[in-house]
Amino acid sequence: MRNMFGGLCAVLMLATAPVVAQTEIKDAPDPWVHPATGASFPASIAGFERRRVVEYSEDGRDVSVGYNLKRDGKFLVVTLYAYPASAGVSCADTFADAKSHIAKRQGARLVREGLDLAPSGSGAPVAHYARYAIPAGGMGDGSPAVTSDLYLHCPKGSGFLVKYRATGDDGFEFGPDVTRLLRAIAWPAPLRD
Repeated sequence: MRNMFGGLCAVLMLATAPVVAQTEIKDAPDPWVHPATGASFPASIAGFERRRVVEYSEDGRDVSVGYNLKRDGKFLVVTLYAYPASAGVSCADTFADAKSHIAKRQGARLVREGLDLAPSGSGAPVAHYARYAIPAGGMGDGSPAVTSDLYLHCPKGSGFLVKYRATGDDGFEFGPDVTRLLRAIAWPAPLRD
């Protein structure tokens, strides 16, 4: 069971990562701090264990931090991204592009979509959110049925975006777990609201 969980986590982390040059930061310190924004990512937080820190740009501005949660025989992989906003590309277009990558999964079905709160959890809903159901085999041969969430926050004036992909066992209501993780991260003021 442990090997199956580890294998599924590896497949899901690869499936949620963008297809660009990647450099994994081996033995990332605790906490690992994103140099460009000051966001702090502990090795263990809100019941999650940090598994991977990856840089997608040579200057270290485009990064992801992967966390895993295992509870009651269920698994959840969350990949948090902090990266520069693209000049001239709207938040809605960025979100639509991210959704298109999930929608390409075999049998992926949009379950719900709307607005969610910023990482701080305060104020009016401003972040984009979508949930997908992906049937067995949709993430690759032998993969189980999963639920996959996409979240994108585009804080005005920060020059950065905050995104997450959360993928867990079908039937595992992990929304409160991901919210707890998102709120527990030490986001700097420009990214928080």
